[in-house]
Amino acid sequence: MKLPSYGLVDAGVSYKLLLGQNRGDSVLFRLNVNNVLDAVYISESKTDIIKSQTDFDTAVSYQTYKDAQLFKGIDTSNNVNFGFGRTWNYSLFYNF
Repeated sequence: MKLPSYGLVDAGVSYKLLLGQNRGDSVLFRLNVNNVLDAVYISESKTDIIKSQTDFDTAVSYQTYKDAQLFKGIDTSNNVNFGFGRTWNYSLFYNF
């Protein structure tokens, strides 16, 4: 079984603040955001239940064909792991 392709957008921004009279000390602020668009995607599958590609239209996100429920062309009876949604982290560095 081939999992549906996906794309993720990540972003990060930094800001450096100089401190003291000689500007030798500084504070660095950093913010990262992963999966900015909050995409829903399947990262891996533990099972391999395949329906014939001619049985359904893979362009449809979610549909019912006979007794099979499909999500992006993958039978929902498979045991899959979805990727993380939008996550973020923040860091602070003090240089002296």
